[in-house]
Amino acid sequence: MSYEKNSGKRFAQKLGFERSKNEIIVIADSDSFPAQPNSIMEIVQQFQNPEVGGVSGCTDIANPINWLSKSQKTRYFAAFNRYKRCEAVSGSVICLSGCFSAIRRVALFQVLNSWYNQTFLGNRSTYGDDRALTTFLLKNNWKTVYAPTARAKTYVPTNFKKFWKQQIRWQKSFMRESISGGKFIWKKPIAALHFYLGVFVTFASFVIALYTIWLLPFMTRGSFLPFQYLLGIILISTLSILDYRMHFNDNYWIYAPVYATLSAVILVWRMPFALAGIKDGRWGTRGGKNK
Repeated sequence: MSYEKNSGKRFAQKLGFERSKNEIIVIADSDSFPAQPNSIMEIVQQFQNPEVGGVSGCTDIANPINWLSKSQKTRYFAAFNRYKRCEAVSGSVICLSGCFSAIRRVALFQVLNSWYNQTFLGNRSTYGDDRALTTFLLKNNWKTVYAPTARAKTYVPTNFKKFWKQQIRWQKSFMRESISGGKFIWKKPIAALHFYLGVFVTFASFVIALYTIWLLPFMTRGSFLPFQYLLGIILISTLSILDYRMHFNDNYWIYAPVYATLSAVILVWRMPFALAGIKDGRWGTRGGKNK
């Protein structure tokens, strides 16, 4: 089925959901795909627990072709194999990744209309569909878990302009869903600890960067090198390298310091840009393998 007008991803997903017939619905973005023949079988195994409403698979990079995409490989490893593993302990993975996830049909249709008609600051929500859908599932007391053996791969941006726009969109989604989730996640003590800590660290990182890189040199009225900030980057890089090397024998570990530096020096400034465009519903990127 095709339409003359592009009505957005949520519209297309809603059509697909409504035409589905099976108990479990598997989701994958247009730039993502199951990485192993048994990936779907692995992801649906989690639904043996009747309390589970959604499952996130484990996603890796499909196109490590330059420094930017290779550095994202180490980030994806941490995001899935560390953060989602921790969140899954309480049955509250906060984002069923659009790259590769599965949802119980009965749980989905409890929240489908609320998710599709979601608004924020008076505007219809268009971006962050996967994070928003997860928030609605958690709000309805469904467990969301992680299946590390359900593997998928995705194509990531390989030029900085597209990468930056993607990160801004994700940051806007983070802000919106932090507000939405923060209103009820306190009812789940273990999940709340991880949730609120993540929000605090994100905002604190920006404040620390602003103070260390811009305000402190101005206040000291002289040459200044933020040794503590650089030390923090080195520490994070070292931990990332050790963690990655414990699981893989390839050489991508050398890009862990690249992403740590990128995150601490550049990506930390996503917040003011995302806040300035929080009401802008445009994605900023278009579909395809290099979105």
